[in-house]
Amino acid sequence: MNPFEVYDDESFWTRYWFSKETALYLINLVDEELRRTTDRNDPIPIQVVTALRFYAVGSFQKMHGDEAQLSQSSVCRVIKDVSEAFARRRKQFMKFPTSREEVEATQQQFYQYCRLPGFLGAIDRTHVYIRSPGGDQALY
Repeated sequence: MNPFEVYDDESFWTRYWFSKETALYLINLVDEELRRTTDRNDPIPIQVVTALRFYAVGSFQKMHGDEAQLSQSSVCRVIKDVSEAFARRRKQFMKFPTSREEVEATQQQFYQYCRLPGFLGAIDRTHVYIRSPGGDQALY
């Protein structure tokens, strides 16, 4: 099953929490790295959307495998491989503010967006309160 053909844009979004356009971008981002020399591997788009679906809803790997026609062990390998490929590119996309000006600008943007004062970031659209232990900020 090809989810890009089966699902319209809205249905794709509700299943993967990404637009088709973003999913294709992510596929192209890791395509070369995930490619293997044998014919016994799953297509890269199926690997990436299987991992995206797991990130979006969690659940049991067997259920994601049923949808993608993969065994549970293949789903486990796919999630690991795709996750590691994304993680290797983290510096390309993730940056924590380092200067006082960046901290203040980020806090202002969060306040404008969601009216939460003093926030610096969100993980999976979840606000996580991290309290500074004080002292030398360079240590943390």
